[in-house]
Amino acid sequence: HIILPGESLSNWQTHAIDVIMAVIFENARERTQDECEQLLKKAGFELKQMYPIQAPHSIIEAIVIH
Repeated sequence: HIILPGESLSNWQTHAIDVIMAVIFENARERTQDECEQLLKKAGFELKQMYPIQAPHSIIEAIVIH
């Protein structure tokens, strides 16, 4: 789940996903849009657009940096 600017973390589904991610992945956590952009950049991608959907997830569109 990406925490978009102005977004609240009061959603129970978001907290449930946090717990699941913490159990499955050692360093998993929610990230802000800026943190997501930094991770993508380190991996060779550039954030193009983020699409919040009616679920506790967001769709991330990124392109490969040449």
